[in-house]
Amino acid sequence: MNLDGAQEFRFPRDCRKPQTGGGKRVDQGISPPRANDGILRVIEAQIEHLPKFGVEITQNLSEADVICNHGTTLYESPGVPSVSVSHGMYWSRQKWGDGFLDVNHDVVETMRHSVAHTAPSEWVARALRRGGYWYPEVVYHGIDGEKFLPSKERRNYVLWNKARADFVSNPEDMMEVAKYLPSKKFLTTIGKQTQNVRVVGPQPIRR
Repeated sequence: MNLDGAQEFRFPRDCRKPQTGGGKRVDQGISPPRANDGILRVIEAQIEHLPKFGVEITQNLSEADVICNHGTTLYESPGVPSVSVSHGMYWSRQKWGDGFLDVNHDVVETMRHSVAHTAPSEWVARALRRGGYWYPEVVYHGIDGEKFLPSKERRNYVLWNKARADFVSNPEDMMEVAKYLPSKKFLTTIGKQTQNVRVVGPQPIRR
């Protein structure tokens, strides 16, 4: 893995059923230390699961049948089609500060160079359709049921699990709800410690 969010794939003729071999090649690359946690998790899942459907992952753009660019990443190779995997954008109604609109510009540029697009939710897809006249395929971020199993015991707390605090992941919203539910326990990665709110900090993936 030596790229920053690009993937090259090799796809079988029918990707709907797991394959034992063959298929097309996709360059799937990202440098984990520099990757955003959310995007990194999606790429890790693609690396783990796509080979089950006959998709071969490659690090070499020249070998790719398809290039998959995540977010703002834009890798290209002559004659090789690319897919833009959107992870959302920074919406203008929030005051994000300097540089964030530049991120939107880069996302749009990646989409402009792509022949196909995906969005992680119908809500994001509608925004892309309305603002850019693209018609992305909605591919939800799933949960691996073999790795994340419900606890057998009920622990009676509300979990607020975010990797960072910003306009769309504001711990103050959770704090406000906790204030109106003093008898309920809240467990949060980010926020302020109170009588019924316990702050544990961002947790590693394995935990």
